[in-house]
Amino acid sequence: MVKKRVDENAKKALEELKFEIATELGITDAVRKVKSKPIKNIYATGRVADIMKRKTMENDDDFTIG
Repeated sequence: MVKKRVDENAKKALEELKFEIATELGITDAVRKVKSKPIKNIYATGRVADIMKRKTMENDDDFTIG
């Protein structure tokens, strides 16, 4: 499997989006501790990931050429 280079700007933007959504949900503490205790925070991070997916898909629709 070929590893793709990670765009640092995209990675930073996704992290900012993750914390913005976590703040809206009131679960910033749970999201910050994901790296140290992922099992205990799977519900909170799952919710954030779902919302991130929806928001990024909405943005993709805005930039569709055609």
